[in-house]
Amino acid sequence: MSTMPLFEEKPYDIKPAEGRKEPAVWIRRLRLVESVTAGAAIIQEIEFRRGLNIICTARAGPEDRRIVGHSVGKTLLLRLIRYCLGEHAFSTKAVRSAITAVLDRAYVLAEVRICGRPWVVARPIGMETSRASSWALEGGDIDQLLAGPDNAAKYSDFLAVLEEATTKPFTGVVLPHAERQANWLDLLAWLSRDQECRFRHQSEWRDPDSESRTAQLQIEDASLVVRMAMALLDDDEKALQVTHARLLGDKKQLALEIERLGLLLDAEEENLRVLFKIDANIRAGELFGSTATEQALEKQKQLRDLLTEREADKTVDKADDRRLELVAAVAKIQQQKAEAEGKRDAEGTLLHQLEEADTQTYYANFAVLGQRWCRLFQTEGDAKARGCPGQVATPQKPGEKDPEQAQRMAECRRHIQALQQQCAQIGVDLTAKTAERDKAQQAYQKAFGEHVEALGKIRQRIGCWEEAEGRAKRYGEWWAQHSRKQTRLEGMEKKIQESNEKQRAARDRLESRRNQLSRHFDHVLKTLISPDAGGKVILEARGIIPQPNGSVAASGQALSTSAMVLGFDFACLIGYVTGIGHLPGLFIHDSPREADMEDALYHRLFDLAANLEALFGDAEASFQYIMTTTTLPPDPLNREPFVRLRLDAREEDGLLLRRRLALH
Repeated sequence: MSTMPLFEEKPYDIKPAEGRKEPAVWIRRLRLVESVTAGAAIIQEIEFRRGLNIICTARAGPEDRRIVGHSVGKTLLLRLIRYCLGEHAFSTKAVRSAITAVLDRAYVLAEVRICGRPWVVARPIGMETSRASSWALEGGDIDQLLAGPDNAAKYSDFLAVLEEATTKPFTGVVLPHAERQANWLDLLAWLSRDQECRFRHQSEWRDPDSESRTAQLQIEDASLVVRMAMALLDDDEKALQVTHARLLGDKKQLALEIERLGLLLDAEEENLRVLFKIDANIRAGELFGSTATEQALEKQKQLRDLLTEREADKTVDKADDRRLELVAAVAKIQQQKAEAEGKRDAEGTLLHQLEEADTQTYYANFAVLGQRWCRLFQTEGDAKARGCPGQVATPQKPGEKDPEQAQRMAECRRHIQALQQQCAQIGVDLTAKTAERDKAQQAYQKAFGEHVEALGKIRQRIGCWEEAEGRAKRYGEWWAQHSRKQTRLEGMEKKIQESNEKQRAARDRLESRRNQLSRHFDHVLKTLISPDAGGKVILEARGIIPQPNGSVAASGQALSTSAMVLGFDFACLIGYVTGIGHLPGLFIHDSPREADMEDALYHRLFDLAANLEALFGDAEASFQYIMTTTTLPPDPLNREPFVRLRLDAREEDGLLLRRRLALH
């Protein structure tokens, strides 16, 4: 035993709770095998017990030239226990690779008791480390599991039972930072801290360097897990925590929305000031949006008035009227030309016929047609006026021209000449009028194009100002939303403050349990450090805080921190034994590094555990405490049944895996 008395002069009274006969979760046996085939060699087998379980190393002698207590597998053993209890990985990648190189088909098997029911689990430590290669068996032992019974269960079924048995205190409470309900792996992280965390804070449990793949909770979340597990969060406060977490979530979401709207408003305000040339004296806000909207509407009105004015402009209509007038005039002249040319061509044809026809044939035509006057005349009046007798003249000799025919030919030539002159004049008039029409057409097209272009530009500007109006209105809507949300945020902050006050009042109602846990913590620190040491457990907004007194700090920063962290854990274990909280009754502590705790302090921690177990007399303890140490335990504890495994680096057989690993 340690040279310092375990308890103060007045013994500290600890009474185990009658209703707690067995830990809710504890390890009965662990076996490492080279494979899960029949007759596979057993690498290592460790039986555990309720109460204190020590994993220690051999003492180095004067003849030893190498360290015998390190790199033997202590931490790996505890990691394998955690692995069997649900953690995703049992070591770093480097260690897993080294194990696979020599034990590619190896498994770890564990007998675990959950709420009084035996379970056996098998998990690979060689190549096959996937969840699918793990399985479990309820109600049996390791040998039955290896025999491959038909009723073997999925490993996930075992985890579901573990979850149900341990997370009842967490129901309905959301961890504010993780934004989820706490689970078994969160609790296991506290009950079996990483050595890499160096016992530097009571709410730091998992270090990324351990590669456990169990998330390190933020301190507030971790502290909340401890409070729930130690029943320092009653139903009223749980409801308050749920409400509080929802308020914090709503506040976070609202703050993000306000920030987003603020960015939109800043960017749009700058754009609108440039677009509308708004005076810098007009401050941002709903008035700013209204001012911009009014300007946009005024611009639209001015442009629509201008559009109406331009649409009423008769310039294009006048140009079109002139164009149509000239088109009609050209068409009329073209008709006159066609008529004149028709007459001219008809006279030409007649002249040709007169020139070719003899007199007999010429007059014979009259008889055939039944005419009473010569065809040289268009009407009877013309014929009589010209002296046509109205009857067939005396025929002349063949080939001889009739004098009347010659006269008619002369008349035709005069008509043709007159018509030719008329056509020439009409052609001149047509050319001039066509040029005038083409010029009018061009003038119309130009006027029409300019008119359409002008109207298009006005409509485009109206569209731009309509868009500007929409942006101004949207700015106003954003500002209104921003203002409403800001008001909501202020109200929410007030509610959060009220929630904090309600939670503080609820914590005050838990004063009795907190005081009891504080007494346990004070007792543990006095035992570990000195009679002058001590401390208390307080509840505040950030959670549960173990607070040592000045004498603890005087022992040195590193040593006092480790003593405080381990002391707090042990105080919670005592609390569980005495009936406080909902712990599963299992704690696993890897030995602190030499720089973090003196041997004497660690010996006293062994003494605390042994004395706690002694309180049960002949009955088995209601807790299980597994500890590793690189130094010898106190003499009374350096033996069975307390020492469950002694490792020795001098021989391969003294290592956990009975072989050395080549780490790269």
